[in-house]
Amino acid sequence: MMKAAAALPEDAPCCWLCLEEGPESSGQPLVRDCSCRGTSGFAHLSCMITNARHHGRQAVEDDGPYFELSTCFESCPNCKQLYQDNLHYEMLKSLIAFVDEEFEDMEYRHLQVCSRRDTIRNVDVENIEDRSKGEAMVTKMLSLMEQLKYYDHWTMGDIELEVSVYSAICDFYYNTG
Repeated sequence: MMKAAAALPEDAPCCWLCLEEGPESSGQPLVRDCSCRGTSGFAHLSCMITNARHHGRQAVEDDGPYFELSTCFESCPNCKQLYQDNLHYEMLKSLIAFVDEEFEDMEYRHLQVCSRRDTIRNVDVENIEDRSKGEAMVTKMLSLMEQLKYYDHWTMGDIELEVSVYSAICDFYYNTG
């Protein structure tokens, strides 16, 4: 008589993007901080960032709203849930790097502002290095907002963006104590 599933080795999770098992070459493990279950949803952070950059670039080229770009970095493409904890923060930091590298023209300043606004809401203010990065984000957001005021005619959408930026800045400083 054959033994049931107990005799079969359990499938080891693999990166759903590159299909490799185990840690990537730099030693970073597979991560999954979403609602995927079982062995699905695991990926290397570098693979997730590469995938998000590809789909984010496509969203901007298709003239999609910022939400479509940010979703590429903030949500699991499989289960559609927001990433959680440190993975969410790492993906948001990669969103800033992506926007700064790919969309440096003045017409994309709002993307630079929005990516920082969303990231600063997730800064670990207890971590001195993160808090320092958050303070740099505040300075950069304020500078970018001033640039936007002189670049384009100021619309209701720009005013709403400015309000959301000041709200994020207030929350950041409130949380720092």
